[in-house]
Amino acid sequence: MSDQWLEWFVGFFEADGCFMIGKNLSLVITQYELNKDVLEEIKETLSIGRVNIQTKHIVPGRLWTYRFIVNDFEGQLILLELFKNNLVFPYRLKRYNDFINIFNEKLGRSKKNKGLKSDLNFVSDTAYPSKKDAWLSGFMDGDGCFYTSFTSRHKLIGSISFFNKNKSSLHLFEHIKDEIFDGEGNVNITNKGLTYDTRSLKKGLPLVCNYFDRFNLKTTKIYDYLILVRVLEKYKNWESLDDQQIYQVVSLIKRTQQKKRDWKNVLKVYYDANIIK
Repeated sequence: MSDQWLEWFVGFFEADGCFMIGKNLSLVITQYELNKDVLEEIKETLSIGRVNIQTKHIVPGRLWTYRFIVNDFEGQLILLELFKNNLVFPYRLKRYNDFINIFNEKLGRSKKNKGLKSDLNFVSDTAYPSKKDAWLSGFMDGDGCFYTSFTSRHKLIGSISFFNKNKSSLHLFEHIKDEIFDGEGNVNITNKGLTYDTRSLKKGLPLVCNYFDRFNLKTTKIYDYLILVRVLEKYKNWESLDDQQIYQVVSLIKRTQQKKRDWKNVLKVYYDANIIK
């Protein structure tokens, strides 16, 4: 596995993963069924864990959910070593330290795993992502959003945003804005947490494309990103488009918004638009 894949995975876990501490320890990532293949990729790449359906009693018409889960000491040790000195969010680091304290204690008492040793210790400092690593790509696959729209005045709108409910991460969001997106965009504090967004079709969003063209997304977020890319391509020649071409762009955006309500047709929109082959 490559360093880039591992960077992506750490970001993805920080967005959608969980350090589960209870009677039994486990490391878990949960996804809807459309991203089950991503969980399978994680399992196969790391050669640990398993992918299970989360709920046996499924309500008709709703998405099934799946979990990548690691609950054995050997598999957990692999992940904990990977996360050491690489976690970005302070609250994730705190949870990591809580987890390894109990992990070390349980492993030390385990007769079945006498040959397995842990040198994991308290980690005090978080890491910082950069435009040269894939951490943000993984985080966006979990907690990000790519959005396109069209105003009544035929003005294209494109945006990228991501969210975190922990306000102690303000310095991290500012760092991402400055380091990865060259200061473009806005970091906002709301009642629910922190958000970052950029909407500039001229400056901010081209920087977004530079990053995500280098560090590809893996979940269904890729489809929303590809729509955004197409909008930006049209924006460059917007004044030269005729009414029929404008109608096609508007239709594409409307169909994209529709597919979010009708997940079973999620791929058809993109096949029809010749965005993916």
